[in-house]
Amino acid sequence: MSKSADKTEKQAEMLRHNLVLRKKQIEERNKLAAEKKKNSDGKELAQTGGVD
Repeated sequence: MSKSADKTEKQAEMLRHNLVLRKKQIEERNKLAAEKKKNSDGKELAQTGGVD
């Protein structure tokens, strides 16, 4: 494999890894927001979504 192809493959791997981490963070944040909303009894509305 040429150096540029190897570099491109490494970049693609990093991007995939970052997307997986980002997805996990968003799911975690949404889960926490849902818990917060449930626990607040309507006193405060939790932010939901996860699209920055």
